[in-house]
Amino acid sequence: MTTKKRSRRKSDATSASLLISCHYQKLKIKERWDKARVDRLCRFLNITRYELETLVGGKVDRVDEGKRLPMSICLILTMIETTYLGNYATDIITNIFDFAG
Repeated sequence: MTTKKRSRRKSDATSASLLISCHYQKLKIKERWDKARVDRLCRFLNITRYELETLVGGKVDRVDEGKRLPMSICLILTMIETTYLGNYATDIITNIFDFAG
């Protein structure tokens, strides 16, 4: 017996989930994570891409093809970047959870 995967409908969205989505779109979370940014994070942390993939639990090599990373990976990368590069770079998102700002 096979089960159908339930697709997420727009009607399932709540005002809170819409607010979060709009907040992340405004911050351009997904657009930020390109090859150069991934490479910068790896250089700063002195780790390989493979090690970064292990940290975030997913592949980041899609950026080499100019493709966007999944939002979950982008959020984790942003949190790592904020934690470790926050005092060294000016283009860091300081708090991805500041939905009021």
